[in-house]
Amino acid sequence: MADVCGKFCNTLIAGYGSTELSVVAFIEVKDNMELGALGSLSDGMEVKIVDEDWNTVHREELGEICIRCPWMLKGYRNVPVTDRITLIDGWMNTGDIGFIRSDDSLFIKGKVENVIKRMTLTIHVLSGDVEECITEIPEVKAAVVVAVPDQRVYEDVCACVVLDHITGITMANVELNCRKRLGDTITCDAPTYYFRFEAISRLNSGKPGRMKVKQHALEMLDIS
Repeated sequence: MADVCGKFCNTLIAGYGSTELSVVAFIEVKDNMELGALGSLSDGMEVKIVDEDWNTVHREELGEICIRCPWMLKGYRNVPVTDRITLIDGWMNTGDIGFIRSDDSLFIKGKVENVIKRMTLTIHVLSGDVEECITEIPEVKAAVVVAVPDQRVYEDVCACVVLDHITGITMANVELNCRKRLGDTITCDAPTYYFRFEAISRLNSGKPGRMKVKQHALEMLDIS
């Protein structure tokens, strides 16, 4: 995205927000920007990070991003279930995982539904971090990491990878890179399963169709 600056525009701004809240934060897109950085908060925005029990966590700790402002949505008409889930004590529960750094910077790491609970509450694997590790390999064209059920560890990590057809790299090379970068498959974040896909299903928005990818992976594992 930063490549368009100087060609089609002088400055490109990325915004983080929603219909319910408007623009929460914004940042200028640059080559050297930190992955996940959301930039400066808009005036009037308050942010906190909470754990699964809705307790506010310390800075640098991962949790769910919650936001409130004077002009935010007050409720959903005729949708009481959604209202209770997303609006709690005046805070909007975004469904995004992130943290507030010690310098007050807000970072996003992914969606709550993309957090893999290996060993239940002990280890939370962020699928985005694993995908980033895999796609840093030049011969990898795309990667989607999904959770699969496991009797030992509750949820396990499965990497679905598209490789360049003309390369000599194998899935064994991908696995070796993950183990070096992410650690083991029990107490750390490396995937246990690796599958080579010809292509990744896409939604109309262009985003990966994670549900279809997961369904395909479960079929390959013979898990109903």
